[in-house]
Amino acid sequence: MKKRSPRPSQQNISFRFRFVKLPVTWEILTGARWEQYKAATLKNVAAKLKRELTPDEIADFERRIPAAPLLRGQMRKIQTLDSEVLTEIADLRSLRDEFFALPEGDLDTLAGFLNKVGAWPSSGDPSKGTPGYALSFPVFVQPDEVWAFRRDLDDALLDRNRQSFKEAVTPVSSRPKTWLDLYVPHPANDFHLRFELSNVVAGVVTLTNARHALFATVLADIARGIRFKMCARKGCTVPFPITSKHGKKYHSVKCGHLALVQKQREVERKKREAEKRRKRRKSSRGQGSQR
Repeated sequence: MKKRSPRPSQQNISFRFRFVKLPVTWEILTGARWEQYKAATLKNVAAKLKRELTPDEIADFERRIPAAPLLRGQMRKIQTLDSEVLTEIADLRSLRDEFFALPEGDLDTLAGFLNKVGAWPSSGDPSKGTPGYALSFPVFVQPDEVWAFRRDLDDALLDRNRQSFKEAVTPVSSRPKTWLDLYVPHPANDFHLRFELSNVVAGVVTLTNARHALFATVLADIARGIRFKMCARKGCTVPFPITSKHGKKYHSVKCGHLALVQKQREVERKKREAEKRRKRRKSSRGQGSQR
């Protein structure tokens, strides 16, 4: 009997995201800083035109300048491309948790986060999936747009409008049918995949745009059908995956500890208030008996 030749081993190939931080520095433009930025912008326009701007032109350009507060990101000048060492942020989901935990409206904390992650597209850029190195710097981000983007991610993860989210970011047909379909500039759900054939075979998606990277983690979790719930601690805004039926309430051990501390403080506060009421009632009865 003829022996069958052994079949080559086969394996499922997983994929992962690799986020590379670019050397972008962020600053807050508000008040005097924003006025300086506006004046410099008008000066640059006049220099390009090689003439003074008319009052109507000044008014027109001022309307185009984003209103304060504003965050400006500038790429550091790269001396030599082959010697610039880039930083990789490995744990994108922890980064996403940090993004969700930012207190809304806190410009300093938001600027600190952007300095940590590097490139983020301008609020007026129609293509949010542009790679970070291909963005036109400086970039300008309006805080309200960032908070709105976070609410959209939050709603998608918590299944409040997951179907609408899918319809908005997923094309009706994934296969291009016309030349025009091929030239859609960096759609939000378009990623460049590379295979790494090392000891652990994997497909790797390298991202350099922090907004797009956060968006990618949400797309991946939705595609996997993962369900999320909001952390139960008062004041926490971080959604976390439901991984079992044991009723996990908090997104992290630290958050659970903080919730316990909050509960204990609330119990102690109520005890103090009850003791104060008891003393007032006792004092009122004492005054009544003296009369």
